[in-house]
Amino acid sequence: MRTFIVPTDFSQNAQHASAYAVQLARQLHTRVVLMHVFEEPVSVSEYEISNIRFDNMKDHILKRLEDVKEDLENRFGKEVPIEVAVFNNDLIGNIKKLYEDPDARLVVIGLTGAGMANFFLGSNTLKIVNNIERAVLTVPPYANFKPVKKIVFATDLWNVAETVPAKRIKRIVELLQAELLVLSIQKPQQPSPEIEAEKEILAQKLEGTPYTFYEITRRNRVSGIKDFVKEQKADLIAIVPEKHDFLENLLKANHTKTMLFRSGIPILTLPPER
Repeated sequence: MRTFIVPTDFSQNAQHASAYAVQLARQLHTRVVLMHVFEEPVSVSEYEISNIRFDNMKDHILKRLEDVKEDLENRFGKEVPIEVAVFNNDLIGNIKKLYEDPDARLVVIGLTGAGMANFFLGSNTLKIVNNIERAVLTVPPYANFKPVKKIVFATDLWNVAETVPAKRIKRIVELLQAELLVLSIQKPQQPSPEIEAEKEILAQKLEGTPYTFYEITRRNRVSGIKDFVKEQKADLIAIVPEKHDFLENLLKANHTKTMLFRSGIPILTLPPER
């Protein structure tokens, strides 16, 4: 059975993301692994036995994870198998460790959180996306779950042959039975012949998967995506964070409120095709 990895810090927004993950897992017939990462206590002196506190903390967190699991099962039933896992230190490393399982398919994280030094806010979301190099779904606080039927894949049509993960996109579209909208966002005065060549490469890579191509010119790509997604009533935004400034502009704090908090559309970041 395929697996979703769901880090949580027990904050309200992380809980919301966990609920979204379970509902998506129910739609796609996958299981969920709820995980939490905490820091091992530092000894006050070399004689202090911190392992006692460490074990107590681990037991306490396991109990909290079991409570979250029970709550999710009460709300959504037991159709989705849910496991729990606790680690100390190294959030990125432990997510990678879980992702070594060949059945692991997706990390689902909340956009904001408290507890683990705000691991789910801004730059830490970027750290997860940029270091995991696997599919990551970021769920904003107001994203109410509904079956994904319309996906917007936003791209700047840059080096399509080496960056667009066409196989993964086609698989997602087929799995969800969703409509695919490809949105090209260009800055003014970008060379037209270059764009046309990239569009042709994209068409070849997505051959066999129906999609509708849209092209808009905006100086601010984030606002362009926001307006387009709202107009099309899309359920999911997909991007490839190859160019870090694109993703950073999408997730940095001042755009979080205007785009994600208000639109309530999850963002799926996909690693480039290698």
